[in-house]
Order: sequence, then structure tokens, then C-alpha cells
Amino acid sequence: MIRPPRSQWERSWTKRSASWRKDPVSHFDDAPLHLLSSASLAWLQALRPKDQIDRRRFRPNLVIDVPGEPGRVEEGWIGHKLHIGEVVVSVVKPAERCVMITLAQDDLSFAPQVLKQLEDVSASLLGVYAHVITAGTLRVEDEVRVQR
Repeated sequence: MIRPPRSQWERSWTKRSASWRKDPVSHFDDAPLHLLSSASLAWLQALRPKDQIDRRRFRPNLVIDVPGEPGRVEEGWIGHKLHIGEVVVSVVKPAERCVMITLAQDDLSFAPQVLKQLEDVSASLLGVYAHVITAGTLRVEDEVRVQR
């Protein structure tokens, strides 16, 4: 299921849904969509309990809630399609993290060890990139299904 947005930018949205098109988005490095799971956030928080592991550090378009799953589950989605409500996306590759995730923002403090930890345990990868196959409207609480 999709979690509600929480960053300052996301809070400025006036609706609880957004339309996603097949058009490429220029401000993303590798793909129009960046997906991150709640399991990955929990996994990294367990590795870095003193750091603030918050979705805002990683700037995903969507955080997929996968309660009870072990960390980094989205890497298993690579090469598959996700059905999210009426939208279908193709997960194409892992998201490589850079120094941006360490920077202070809003109420998140500078956290240089977050990137170092990811370098050590996952080759700096966290989350996945995806392309839109079928456009539509996404809503908070939409169910997510992996097509294998």
C-alpha cells in the first residue's frame, strides 16, 4: 500500500492523489519514478539506530508499505511490473545513493555515516527506479501487486 507523503514539498500538495504520465521527468537522474519500501527504511534504521532514517533523506516518489517483510525487498522487484491501483510500472534497476542523503534538511540532521553504511553493506544501493507502463491515478492506500 502507498503511504501518505510527509516531506515539506509533499505536504504542499492539496490533493491526496496524483496523476502519473508516461512522460520522462527531467529532474530525476535515472528514471521517472523512484520507489522505496518501508522495509528498506526499517532495515537501514536498524543498522543506524542513532541516525534519523526518514523517507525525506532519499526523496522517493512513492514509499511502498510492506509490513513484516525483511529489508530491501524492492530489489526483488527489478525486472518485474508493479500494479499500483490503476497504474502499472516496470521496475528497471536499483537506485544508487549519493551524498545528498547525508545532508541536513528540515529537521533532519547531517548524517554522514548513513552513506558510509550503505557503501559497506549494499554498494550504496537503496530503493529502485521504475518507468510508467500504464498511466493512471495513484491514491494513498492503493494496493501494490508484483507481477512476476
